[in-house]
Amino acid sequence: MNGGSDTVRAVIALTFPKLQDRSFELLRALSGGDNKPLVRISTTHDIPPVAYLQSIVRRGTVYIRPSETIVITTVSQLYSL
Repeated sequence: MNGGSDTVRAVIALTFPKLQDRSFELLRALSGGDNKPLVRISTTHDIPPVAYLQSIVRRGTVYIRPSETIVITTVSQLYSL
């Protein structure tokens, strides 16, 4: 599959509609077997292009983690969490 960051985002939104208007990050497991921690696939782009993902992950799995942002504007909101 070829394509840029827009293609990756479109495929994710099509496959997982609840992520269409949300931010998320892409993760991969460190190599070396089971029980390895997940690490963020970081690039200069918000979502990496397909070629970059293929070069980093190869035959592995890409995990998608939705981002949750909590904005606290008052002290009472802080204590209600």
